[in-house]
Amino acid sequence: MRVFRLGMRSVVGAFVTATVLCTAAWSASGDVLWEQEIASGYSVLAPQLAVLDSWVFAHSTDYSTGPPVEVLNAYWADSGQHAWEARGRAGWDKVALGQSVAAARDRVLTATELLPEGKGNSTVAEITAREAATGVLLWTRELDDENHYLIWQIAASRDGVFVVGRRTQGRKSQAMILALDVVTGKTLWSDFFTFVGPYDEGQRVTLAKGRVIVSAASSTGSSVSGSPSVLRAYNARTGRLLWQTHRADRRFVNLTAYRSRVYAVGMKGSAIVSAYDIGSGERLWKRRVRRASSDSITATRKAVAVYGRDFRGNSVLQVLDRKSGQPLWAGQDEDTWGFQVLGYRGRLYAIGIKEIEAGLYFAAFMSKTGRQLWSYPDRYPEKVDETTTGWQMLVHRNSLLAALTDKAVVTAIEP
Repeated sequence: MRVFRLGMRSVVGAFVTATVLCTAAWSASGDVLWEQEIASGYSVLAPQLAVLDSWVFAHSTDYSTGPPVEVLNAYWADSGQHAWEARGRAGWDKVALGQSVAAARDRVLTATELLPEGKGNSTVAEITAREAATGVLLWTRELDDENHYLIWQIAASRDGVFVVGRRTQGRKSQAMILALDVVTGKTLWSDFFTFVGPYDEGQRVTLAKGRVIVSAASSTGSSVSGSPSVLRAYNARTGRLLWQTHRADRRFVNLTAYRSRVYAVGMKGSAIVSAYDIGSGERLWKRRVRRASSDSITATRKAVAVYGRDFRGNSVLQVLDRKSGQPLWAGQDEDTWGFQVLGYRGRLYAIGIKEIEAGLYFAAFMSKTGRQLWSYPDRYPEKVDETTTGWQMLVHRNSLLAALTDKAVVTAIEP
């Protein structure tokens, strides 16, 4: 990866092996503290992470012994010791795909897509809650009626479990936001809406300042109209719609909230980053990232960063001033797919995969200058593996948790 700022260039490269990395984020050492397998022999698809108090949860789909089955593992955050495992309800006649995971209060919550026997190609969306300390099942909600449901993401807080996706009947679908009680699983409030039609769906959700921010997109089937999108903000407790902003020519692909602002990245030929006031929905600034898509967006005290891929197959990391949207620096790496960027305490962490040389890309930078702090395989060249991909990162107790695939390992790294 090359990092550009004020005419200066420095070479940055990094690729590593393991399936769920736990990496401390407040130093620049990158030393491994502990490493733990998710489960011996698993073939893991798209692992995801959630954290709560002393626990780290790894949610994934295991396809090593037949039809895919949802698997949830819990670890002690400080030591990495495995605490418990819970598996979904798949068998040879049905499939369970882990979609999303979140944690709040004393429980961990998962969203699953089920393909039950006798349902044909129809799927059932399921949300479950388990006790964080033991894995005991507390409640289950199935969205299963004459409609077809799909969940894209869930988020959780003390106010509720917030589910976004779509409800489809026939050839039409509505965007869905559903709020459930964390303790009982009962519906607190819901909104099923169509803003363009006939194929609308909720895609992303983020929580901040007592609000639930949802992005939804529509597929109109017309190249002229593009992919219209909408951002909607709700009161987390009551479900009252506070504001919405509509973009007729742009598809929102990701969003994040930081302090009093919401930052969204959309696509219109290339990535467009916009900042909105979280109270009113007023757009404060926008900035186009030339020749690049974006799979991830993050915000720190000083910067907003988007990470994705250009149309030549290279990863692009674009960093902007958080308040003004002015460019600070940019990085590009050939034949690399960037999956996520995460900001923490003035630093940025980028993760993805190198497609030709093969192996995990994982690196840390100063968010304001782009100076590299550490990377892989600089520290651990023996961990390079052609099958390993970086997917998701979280911060917990001064540690950076990174979910990887294709192997099943949990690694804690000293910063």
